[in-house]
Amino acid sequence: MVKFNFVVILSLLAGVAGAASLKVGLYADKGCRGSGSALWAWLIDGSPDAELTLLSGEDLRKGGLDGLDLFVNPGGAGGPQTAAMGDEGMAAIRKFVADGGKYLGTCCGFSNLLNEQPSFAKRNTMVPFARIPGGPRGGFTGAVRFTAEGRALFGVEDKDYFIRYHNGPIVYQTDPVPPCSNVVVLARMNSELCEQGPVTNPMFGAPAVVSCDYAKGRMILFNCHPEVRADTRHFICASIRSLTGVDFRLPPAVSPKGRERVGFVVSDLTKDVQEEFLKLLHDPAIFVVPLAKDDVKAGRGEVFDRLIKR
Repeated sequence: MVKFNFVVILSLLAGVAGAASLKVGLYADKGCRGSGSALWAWLIDGSPDAELTLLSGEDLRKGGLDGLDLFVNPGGAGGPQTAAMGDEGMAAIRKFVADGGKYLGTCCGFSNLLNEQPSFAKRNTMVPFARIPGGPRGGFTGAVRFTAEGRALFGVEDKDYFIRYHNGPIVYQTDPVPPCSNVVVLARMNSELCEQGPVTNPMFGAPAVVSCDYAKGRMILFNCHPEVRADTRHFICASIRSLTGVDFRLPPAVSPKGRERVGFVVSDLTKDVQEEFLKLLHDPAIFVVPLAKDDVKAGRGEVFDRLIKR
């Protein structure tokens, strides 16, 4: 008869239940700007299903992607981001995905991969898209309409969904970029915005969300910011589930009652600044909210007990 040590079995089960099943790297270096990058840190760090690793450009060059399941590249400024990564860091991203890793990019995290080399930034040329020429688009809550493939992946209806947009890449499809394949447009822009002058190169109908394979890996890319609004974060959960097979859950809601309300005003969310934000996030006496400088200009900082500017 086989005898079971139930103490050992229960200990093992407890360890499995308590372990984060998804190892996620978040890019955090120069060019990761605005509150969106901090929101990504909060979403991943606070999820019961993920373990967060912050990655600088130097970390990418030194093997920081090794052992991770998913790499998230948030929005910001493409030139400073890819400059901080360097050629070796960008090559590390290509290898990570080609070897079977998963990539989720928003806004700048999409434009960093475009099939072009403009004078103001270096691209990683991983996907068959290039930016449609035009001036600054600005920021607004843009209407997005999902394709049949997108509706199936995200579990949504055939109607407009409103997602925060801020100067993300408005693109057209180019010639293939091996080993990228199986490119699928999951959603298209169903709205229009031009910050300066008349609309000469419309965003209407341009791809807003795409998926593709890259050798053994897979990517989902947004030209917008699903992390910003509470009612669009389910797109993140569905994307991560599609890429990794993990049922990614959002952080539980936390009440500000009885806590000091801190507005964390950010510019470049480099690794050390992200670490400072996470430290505040873990402090039970503090309720911290990331703010962009434009939020402060608009008066949104007035509801906080204090502001920390970085």
